[in-house]
Amino acid sequence: MLASKETDLVTTEEMLTPYGLNQPYDLSLRVQQGKWLLQQEIQVRFPLGCILLEIKEKESHKKFVSILSEEFGGMSERYAYKYMVFTKKCIELPKLRQFAEKNWSKAIALLESCSDDSIKEIEEKGINGKALEEYDGLSVVEFKALIKKLTKKQDKNPELDQAIMENNQLRQERDALRLRVPNGPDASWASNMLQEIENTFMRLDGYLSSIAFDARIIGDDNLQAQVVGLHARMMDRFYRFEQRWEDYTGQKIEQ
Repeated sequence: MLASKETDLVTTEEMLTPYGLNQPYDLSLRVQQGKWLLQQEIQVRFPLGCILLEIKEKESHKKFVSILSEEFGGMSERYAYKYMVFTKKCIELPKLRQFAEKNWSKAIALLESCSDDSIKEIEEKGINGKALEEYDGLSVVEFKALIKKLTKKQDKNPELDQAIMENNQLRQERDALRLRVPNGPDASWASNMLQEIENTFMRLDGYLSSIAFDARIIGDDNLQAQVVGLHARMMDRFYRFEQRWEDYTGQKIEQ
């Protein structure tokens, strides 16, 4: 039995030999090496996102996908967008970027756990009234626990529930519109739909004009908030359309 254990031990050591980096095993050394390599992997996210964003803006969607496949080891669009979204948020939120320069793991935990609105609020107000840099001393585990408590509070936020519901409605509308696109040899079907959109805009313009010329709305906080929210949702829809148009056609909408 002892001989069998010794045989098993030798076999295990032999199996681990390729992973030893030509160095004798030392736990503290391996932990140090692992942490250093993880830091390098995390810090490469921002510059890689910059590169991918620049290529995407300069090239057509088709060519961008081809470059990902042929030059970046078969990287998927979904994987590439993770880098690009991370980079855009760092650029748009300078305080978060400054925090991330020393706390990449914490910054990534923050970006992956919180909604865009929550991250913008943290950029402006910090966490629990404290600026981000005041959390430099927390370990990654402690910081993640803090973010977990924060997201639990967000789950009870009715405004967040409303945003989720609106997002689900947008998805349903998008799916319904896709079903309305007929199959055919050309895109002539779009002419009637564009006219319908134009008519809808005319009615919408009439509604908005009525609101714009009523100064009483300024004195009503609830109505004013509804106007601001409506404007944000409309602009978001236009932005999504522009992004989809560019992604599928490879061309920008000229003003």
